Amino acid sequence: QKEVLLSEFSVSEDRTWEEALKLQHLLALAAKPDFMPPACFQQAMETCVACLLHTPQLMQPAQMLELLDSPDAGPLLQYLSWLEEALKEVANSSGRTVLVPQRARGALKSWPAERSLLHQSAAALCEAIMVQGPQHLRHAQAWNEALQKRQAIQKDQTEACQRAAQELHKTASFCLEQVDEHCGMEWPKLGRLTQESLQRVQQVAGDLLKKQKDCWSHSLEDYEALNTKASNSRAALQEVRRQVRRHEQAFIQAAQRFTEVANQLVAWTSVLVPKLRLLEAQRSSLRCAVELRQKLPNLEREHLHAEDELDTAQTELRKQKRRLQASSSRRRPASPAATAGYVLEQQCELRVAHAQKRVDDLHEQLRDAERRLHEAEQSLP
Repeated sequence: QKEVLLSEFSVSEDRTWEEALKLQHLLALAAKPDFMPPACFQQAMETCVACLLHTPQLMQPAQMLELLDSPDAGPLLQYLSWLEEALKEVANSSGRTVLVPQRARGALKSWPAERSLLHQSAAALCEAIMVQGPQHLRHAQAWNEALQKRQAIQKDQTEACQRAAQELHKTASFCLEQVDEHCGMEWPKLGRLTQESLQRVQQVAGDLLKKQKDCWSHSLEDYEALNTKASNSRAALQEVRRQVRRHEQAFIQAAQRFTEVANQLVAWTSVLVPKLRLLEAQRSSLRCAVELRQKLPNLEREHLHAEDELDTAQTELRKQKRRLQASSSRRRPASPAATAGYVLEQQCELRVAHAQKRVDDLHEQLRDAERRLHEAEQSLP
């Protein structure tokens, strides 16, 4: 009986199912199909880290443009938007998490493992609840039925004992009244009266004892059987709770680790998602900036090559003028050699003019490209 009473206290104080109810939001999150990240999620997020995490300015715009042009951009934005709202319900609500780039990068790297661990532990806990829950209800019902029947026996036997005691007390009170009423008669008569009263009390007590012994015997068997049933049900309930609590504790540990990662991820996605949407809206400016950045080195090389050609042409022109000046003092102006020299000089001058025009055109193109690049970069978030 003491063991059953202790089991009543232990069962009533157990909080396994209440603790499981507190985890329902995380369990629901882990069970949602949207919780699975899209394909190439890790690679896309690494691009976002390289381009947007460490500095307020966009780094490596070509990689970001490649990501936005890829078919992964839409699912990534959709997943991050859903994830931000979903994690706000389960992440730390005691205060705003400060974004730390190094911790955010570590959270991103560990996100697949932590998400997978949470999903696996949630599935194990849900399976334990689905399997052990009906057993818990069945054993709890048997345990309650045993306690109720035991209490009914306790009540019935207590009332029977009280009735027997009252009947015996009534008989003894009557005998006492008889003796008190005839206390003045002679002793032999009083003795016989007292003897008859005691014999009557003895008969009533014997009848009550005989009647109660049979009832007590059957009730004691039933009472002990109910104690055994309650103890077995309590042991089964404890085993059910142990199975659930084991998976529950594993899920709580996974949830604590997951929440720490989720806090940093929420702190970053709340900044990342608006930036990605702005970049998506300004994709034409981003494309222009990327193309101009790729074009500028070629323009600079062409400009340098054109300047080299101009220098060569100018050098050749100066050499030709010196030759003409040297030969003009020795030959007649109308000689064939002089005429050929003047023709060559005119060709050098045309070459210089053409090279100068090309240098000027490339210089203008370079300045225009730099201006357009500056405007495009200024329009980017």
